[in-house]
Amino acid sequence: MRTIYYFYPIEHRVSFQFIARQHVEMLRSRYRVEEIDERSFYGRDSYVKVSAIVHPYLYIAGKQPDSAVWETSKYDKVIAVDVADSDKLSSGAVNLFNLADACIVPSNWSREAYIRSGVAPPVHVVPHALSDIYYEPKVDVRECLDLAEYAELLQKVRERYKALICFFLWHSFWRKGGDLVLKTLSALRRERRDFAVVARSSDTTFLSGLELAQIPTLALAKWLDEKAVVAVYDLCDIYPLFSRGGGFEMNGLEALARGEVVLAVAEGSWTDYLPPEFLLPIAKYEHPLPNNPFHVGFGPVVDVEKAVDRLHEIIDNLDEWKARAREHAARVRERFSGENVKNILLNVCEKLGI
Repeated sequence: MRTIYYFYPIEHRVSFQFIARQHVEMLRSRYRVEEIDERSFYGRDSYVKVSAIVHPYLYIAGKQPDSAVWETSKYDKVIAVDVADSDKLSSGAVNLFNLADACIVPSNWSREAYIRSGVAPPVHVVPHALSDIYYEPKVDVRECLDLAEYAELLQKVRERYKALICFFLWHSFWRKGGDLVLKTLSALRRERRDFAVVARSSDTTFLSGLELAQIPTLALAKWLDEKAVVAVYDLCDIYPLFSRGGGFEMNGLEALARGEVVLAVAEGSWTDYLPPEFLLPIAKYEHPLPNNPFHVGFGPVVDVEKAVDRLHEIIDNLDEWKARAREHAARVRERFSGENVKNILLNVCEKLGI
């Protein structure tokens, strides 16, 4: 059995960590995988020629770019796993990726950005996988220990309002379109009173914006286990995925997989899993990560006026739109299952000769 070193942030809890752990478990069906914290990438001796997967590659290799040539040369094959948060990479990012033997990105939008920017190694799309709990029956918020302090309030909000809009925001207020969500929901609030927001967020800018607009909001400002997250998706109806960029945006797939109507702008990584009727017009393009040294391109900005119009239509015909969401949910649960994604990942390694 061949050995793979998998470098990723073991001690630092970030979204990359969860995807990396998914990959590790998938790879162990065929390889011996040694998990190594990203801080040990530099200066590590390798006495046996093994292959390495580095995830997220730019975050790790970009810390000491001048040393990356030597560090990547220690391994038989190197797979760089990362995303494209905008539609273009800097020359510095491209130079780092060109040290690898192959790249893995989670969406076709990311792949196109890499190729457009001049990344030379093969770029493979390995989407994020839904975990097993997304295939279980509906989860009641009252069954979740992590939601014990919120359960009664969540039930009252569900009973009082026709539509519940769900939005998760822990970081990247600008890139994830926190301002766009606020503008849209504020405009919607001026025209109707039958919706509320369930916000899984501790972002003060976002939460104070909802308060200023007098939008009824229940903020879940704590870390929740996966069962509780699924329960929140199951409770809500609509997810406004208004990111300006991002390599995949897992919240959109998760919400859709649980039958929420997920709205997003009509260009971006989410078009890999969202149906056309859930997509909205583009108003313009902006930098999702201003002054970032690696992701230097643009991303699409949703047309807020059209988003408000669509939300009116959805809330007025909620049963019909939720039925459409459930149909699409069945398709994405099949396509993005752990087994399907595992086969894609293993095929990439096989093509590379690992």
